[in-house]
Amino acid sequence: MGKDLTKNVIEGTGLPEDAVRREFTELLKKNGLTEETLTLDDLRLVLADYLQDVFLDAKERLSQQTPF
Repeated sequence: MGKDLTKNVIEGTGLPEDAVRREFTELLKKNGLTEETLTLDDLRLVLADYLQDVFLDAKERLSQQTPF
């Protein structure tokens, strides 16, 4: 399931596959996972953590901008 799941996620983004694969592989490593053993529950946790990081980064960037 893991490799097929990874393939579906990467292709499903519609973004350049090489860049997405690198980012996704790093996310898996960060969470102690591999493509081969990835489950749907693992994917949910990894993506939830990733989204939280993205939102926090965006919030920080917005708070640093000066108003017009």
